[in-house]
Amino acid sequence: MVTLLRWFLPQVLLYGLIALFNALLNARRAFGAAAFAPAINNVVVTAMFLVLPSLTKGDLRGVSALDVVRSEPRVLFVLGAGTTLGVAVNAAVLVPALVGRRLHLRVNFDLRNPTVHRLIKLSTWTVSYAVTNQVANFVVLPIANRGNASAYLYAYLIFIVPHGLLAASLLTTITPELSRQAHAQDWGSLRRSWTGGLRATGLLVLPAAAGLTAIAYPLVRVVPVWSTDTKTSVASVLIWYAPGLFSYSVYLLALRPFYARGDTRTPFRVNLVQNAVHIVVAVILGFRFGVQGLAATHTIAYSVGAVLAFGSAAKSLGRVPISEVAPIAGMAGAAIAMGTVVAAVLALVNLGNGEVPLVLQLVLAVVLGAALYPAYLRAFRADRDLQPVMHRLAARFGLR
Repeated sequence: MVTLLRWFLPQVLLYGLIALFNALLNARRAFGAAAFAPAINNVVVTAMFLVLPSLTKGDLRGVSALDVVRSEPRVLFVLGAGTTLGVAVNAAVLVPALVGRRLHLRVNFDLRNPTVHRLIKLSTWTVSYAVTNQVANFVVLPIANRGNASAYLYAYLIFIVPHGLLAASLLTTITPELSRQAHAQDWGSLRRSWTGGLRATGLLVLPAAAGLTAIAYPLVRVVPVWSTDTKTSVASVLIWYAPGLFSYSVYLLALRPFYARGDTRTPFRVNLVQNAVHIVVAVILGFRFGVQGLAATHTIAYSVGAVLAFGSAAKSLGRVPISEVAPIAGMAGAAIAMGTVVAAVLALVNLGNGEVPLVLQLVLAVVLGAALYPAYLRAFRADRDLQPVMHRLAARFGLR
């Protein structure tokens, strides 16, 4: 652990540079390199893991893997250096994009610069925000270790994928716009951009949450690297994580107007309440229901946090017209209806004695969900934000 930590420490500087580079690119609405660079990181780290077995005669797949790594410094070296190399490549890939933008950056070590003082002041609350998250982790993870902690962590990794693909991408694109509008004190435009972001989050994330809940078991079972018992445990945890996907995304989006205006104190206060709820409910449900209870705790805590963050943001932005956020209720109804039908169809498919291939089940679920969701949106009169997209697609293919 000490050896790996020494290899990982350079990542602190590298991630800081990545955050700075991404901020510069995002401020100029250049999102391509920032979206592409983490994929290169993943390629490097994946290649490193594929190389590891060729460096040792030991078994890196079983419970003896830790002993193998301890006894063979070469394996430990590649594990630590390869992980940090991936982050270094991530940072390096962003440099050409910055050079192409002709930003004319220069290093300035003047600590008396007013911008430095402002950043230090703002970062005090940001650090406090991070500390409260770690306090919650120090409570939750030991409770998870009483049961199947691996299933808890694996399920979280699956849960976070749709958030990263859908909501995080939206957050990346909307944040610079919110910052510009806040700087110009154009509160009406900021309010419209933010509520539009909320509707877009609902449009994308709600069906993902419903679909993830419906296909949890076949989705996890198709993963080739876990045992059957592990897959069952992961799926049972994922079912409790998935319903909280929307609230988790809304929570992070609802804090963006505060950051856009340079207010880091309010997000800390909201986060403090969210983590307090997380800790209390984790103790209650975690000891009673194990890792499934902890996944449910995550959903409950972020649902409370989302409501509090939304209310605080709406209050700070002035009157938010109900018509701007009302479609989200219809989107939720459409997503639930879609997820229910998909789950029912999958249950019917598996009623027979013959086992339908898991990949075929997933394809069927995705196709069915993609076909049903727009229809249910229209039925619930929540397709207002989908209509422009459908019109553009129809025009592209020469349809009316």
